[in-house]
Parts: sequence; C-alpha cells; structure tokens
Amino acid sequence: MKHTPGPWQQVWQFIVAPDPEGIHPDIYIAEIAEEDSEGRVASPEQQEANGSLIVAAPALLAACQMVIARYWEHGDLAEAVSACHAATAIAECSAPPTAGLIPNNQHILERNHPMNVYDNYEINPCKRYEEPDSPGKFYFEVCEPDEADVWTVCGHVNGKGVQAIGDFPNRQIAEEVVFGITGLKFTGSYKSDAHLRVMHAGQKLLEALHYLLSQTVDMDLKHGIALTEDEVDARRKALSAIAEATGRAA
Repeated sequence: MKHTPGPWQQVWQFIVAPDPEGIHPDIYIAEIAEEDSEGRVASPEQQEANGSLIVAAPALLAACQMVIARYWEHGDLAEAVSACHAATAIAECSAPPTAGLIPNNQHILERNHPMNVYDNYEINPCKRYEEPDSPGKFYFEVCEPDEADVWTVCGHVNGKGVQAIGDFPNRQIAEEVVFGITGLKFTGSYKSDAHLRVMHAGQKLLEALHYLLSQTVDMDLKHGIALTEDEVDARRKALSAIAEATGRAA
C-alpha cells in the first residue's frame, strides 16, 4: 500500500498531511511522543529533529527514487543530487544548499548570523550553464519554463531582496516545498504576504487572546457574574481557537 501523499507538516507534536479523499483539510498520520509513564521518550531536542525527519520522508523517498532513475536510465545525477540536498535540508530542519542566484559559499550561515523573516515567496525556472573558463563548474540563471533544469524557491526579505532557498527538479516539488512552509497552495509569486503576517504574529495573537479572556469573561466567571448568551458563544469560540493553536483540539 502506498504511503499518504505529501507534503507532510508538523503541527506541534502531530504530523499531518492533506486528506487524499478531500473530506478534511488535513489528516493526522503520526505523533511525536512527548510523555510516557515510564519515561521512554526522546529528549525535546531529539523530538524536534525526529519530527523534521518524519516530515521529510516523502521528499527523501522521491529523491532516492530519482537517484535510482537518473543513474540507471540517464547517467546524469545533477538533478537527483539537488533533490537529495533539498530533502536532506528538510530532514535536518535547515536551509538547503543552493547552486543558483547566490554564490555557493554564501549560503552557509555562521552561528551568530542574524536570521531573516521571509515576507513572501517566489518560484523561478532556472537553466544550468557551465563556466566557460572552469569546466565542471556551473551557474544558474532564470529562464523560460520549458528550458528549466531546476525550479528555484526564493524567499523575499524586506529591504534585502530575494534569497534562494533551494533548487528542485520540477515545479510541482517546488510548490510542495512552499506549501510546507506557508500552509498555502502556491498560486503565484508574491501572494502569501497577508497569510505570512498573520502566521508571524500568531504567538502574539494567542497571548493577546489569553489576556483578553482573563480580563473580561473569565474575570466575570471568577466573580460569579453570569455571562450573556453572546458572551458564552464568544468565549467558546475563543477557547476553540486557542485549543487548535496549541494542538489541544479534540
């Protein structure tokens, strides 16, 4: 039996994937154990790494299948190696090596390098060219879709332009990577900004909702003040949203 199609995502301790039957937005396919009566659980650091590895499983499988196909059918592993880099980066929860748009030695971030927040994403078809004076060394440039050797996912940083995140063998895989990052189906470049603003503000919104409840309806309940029907409904919706955001929804 074939595994649940990707892309997979980690939501708190749960691993989820789009529902293949389309009944639900997503379905639960695995859970990272956080507690056990006998203490038989991995450390928090390993739990995070284990989740990243599980999420990367479909991409890793696809990359392995590509290696097999490229090696025996075509003898050209360039695209397969790129896919392996990208899939391994997902598994290691790090930025994948990229051969395009930025020099090869610039994608390695030092430990104290400030991290940037992407406010939008784009996908570009890129063609591979060999350096005229350096046989065996290649560079990539944006091209027409039907000429693409790879599809490059880029993140936009306010005031700094775009940064290449990774090169992928086809547009579908590149779109799946963007979906895995944003949770949105990719419909075109520079269409994720509104969603990303809400996503980046999520923790602050959650804290504000907690505080609002504690200072209003929960305060009334604490002092024995009956809530109106509208207040009960609003509190129920707020608690439901908090439960979903914290992974405690039924």
